[in-house]
Amino acid sequence: MTIITRTSYLKHIISRLDRGMMLILIGQRRVGKSYMLRQLHNWLENNRQSATVVYINKELQTFGNITNAEELYTYADSRMQSDGNNYLLVDEVQDIDRYEDALRSLHAEERCQIVATGSNAYIFSSELSTRLSGRYIEIPIYSLSYREFLEFHKLEDSDRSLQSFLRVGGLPGLCHFDIDDEAQVRDYLQGVYNTIMMRDVISREEIRNVAFMENLSHFIADNIGKLISVNSIAKFMKSQGDNASGPVTSTYIKYLCKALLIDQINRFDIHGKKLFEQNFKYYFAD
Repeated sequence: MTIITRTSYLKHIISRLDRGMMLILIGQRRVGKSYMLRQLHNWLENNRQSATVVYINKELQTFGNITNAEELYTYADSRMQSDGNNYLLVDEVQDIDRYEDALRSLHAEERCQIVATGSNAYIFSSELSTRLSGRYIEIPIYSLSYREFLEFHKLEDSDRSLQSFLRVGGLPGLCHFDIDDEAQVRDYLQGVYNTIMMRDVISREEIRNVAFMENLSHFIADNIGKLISVNSIAKFMKSQGDNASGPVTSTYIKYLCKALLIDQINRFDIHGKKLFEQNFKYYFAD
């Protein structure tokens, strides 16, 4: 299968190699983090031929025996040079129990340059600051830009291409589908949405009021570009017989943000006490 290189991201990652920091690629599911790691792997093999590259992909059964920090450390340590350049690439690192212990140790021993990816923003944005404090750089990976969209779908720049981009979005996986077939696109996007909602939000956060969470997501989608007041949502839900309070609504929105399903946009023109007002705009990641 042909891998289309996302040159700007690859250059960005390469420019931060060998600077004494771990690199963590974060992003919503299906935006192409795993492919970026594979592209980096290929680049290292072609441009750092004297170095040892240890590549672990937890989505493959081949690495199913690496389940905890000790096994991760032992696997990496046994394959690295004792006196040479080493690179450790780990895809879906959150599937390894206490992975941070192994990464911290390898980093402290200056054994290798570590680059890792993970699917859930909760692990990285909220927990890595504690687990790997001061030792890593986060590199966010987003869905395709318009220029990348044209390359992935082999399109010329035109009004029709722009309309297609605005209509279907820039998830890289859409390159395997006919983007003019609305049913194909809808099925794929719905599948990605359902996976994020079920795994990264409802299951991970142990959501009890699933119906409210789903309705809240739909409400946000229906109000893109508008200020959303947590209190007004809570009041409306109460009038409908749902006891979803303001704090619960605010927490549920934070869960959607943690999963990188939506982005919270703050106003830039307010100061002082108005900064405490919980009126934001929310946009879906794609």
